[in-house]
Amino acid sequence: MARHEGKVLFVAQAVPGDKVLCRLEKVKSSSAEGRVTAVLSPSPRRVEPKCKFFGHCGGCQWLAAEYSLQLEQKEALVRQSLRAHLPGAELEPIVAAEPPRAYRHRGDFHVRPSGDGVLVGFYMESSHRLVNLDVCLLFDGAFNNRYASLRRVLQSCPAARHLAGFTLARSEEGEHYALHLRVMDAILPEDPLRLLNAAQAAGLAHSLVTPVRD
Repeated sequence: MARHEGKVLFVAQAVPGDKVLCRLEKVKSSSAEGRVTAVLSPSPRRVEPKCKFFGHCGGCQWLAAEYSLQLEQKEALVRQSLRAHLPGAELEPIVAAEPPRAYRHRGDFHVRPSGDGVLVGFYMESSHRLVNLDVCLLFDGAFNNRYASLRRVLQSCPAARHLAGFTLARSEEGEHYALHLRVMDAILPEDPLRLLNAAQAAGLAHSLVTPVRD
């Protein structure tokens, strides 16, 4: 967040302490939203994102900031929200994830047909354009391997072209996975079974297929 000529500016992918050039995209009477076009002088708390999709994928907004700053900012957001809705609430300090990445156990992925196969991944920020992900650093190696297996079998499953998306979740202990496949209404009667067989081939025996609900 920055201020300029009386406006509050919300600048995506900037880190507190950065000096940047930004392009304003949504301008209102008292505020504006912008995006970094160049970092002129980086914040001492800016780090190089490890993810090759950062800046395109809308799944992450924090990877350019060192982890301690991420914790500070997230805790401040929670405290601000609770002050507004639960004044007087007592809060414990935020607990850091260990490791700082690879901590997520659940992912909601989108699917789109492409050529003879499908694209699988997350949306770009503020868009329905899909980033075709082969790996996500917010999940550990075991989760990414299971995701890659599922992504691979869906490429060769014609019924996957009717998928809107899926949720892949893992137990806290990492022993059990569950898959929820969401299909569009225009499917063949045999397509749900084909999708369940594809999931089985990816090692996901606990799977469910349901239609998309508006």
